[in-house]
Amino acid sequence: MANLLRREIEWTVGDTTYTLRLTMNDLAVIEQTPVGKQGIVALFNRMVVENQYGLAEVATVLQRGLASGMPNRKWTITDIYNLIDEAGFVDAAQAVILLLTKRLTNQTEDGQGEPPAPLAPTTQPPTGAE
Repeated sequence: MANLLRREIEWTVGDTTYTLRLTMNDLAVIEQTPVGKQGIVALFNRMVVENQYGLAEVATVLQRGLASGMPNRKWTITDIYNLIDEAGFVDAAQAVILLLTKRLTNQTEDGQGEPPAPLAPTTQPPTGAE
């Protein structure tokens, strides 16, 4: 199950549900690839705003998202291409766009606002305060 506080998403392909997550390290790694060389915001704008992307962009982000979302498995590029083939390119691209949107914005599941705060504010003074 996806953890909204970690900005994870679930992606179902066939009978299997995958957890996708992008960490700051993943974003930095993506920026070191040819598809992210102009920066993660430029990649986001190309994919989300301009609707301009190809297999390389989708596969690169999916590989990093699966590596962080499901770290118990080593995800090869062949695994990623097989998943894209099984899911269909449009479905895979939609998963990547949702993943980038959740990671780079404050958008929640309903498309509005910020995700819930991880901790409720305390009304007690800190320990040692007078």
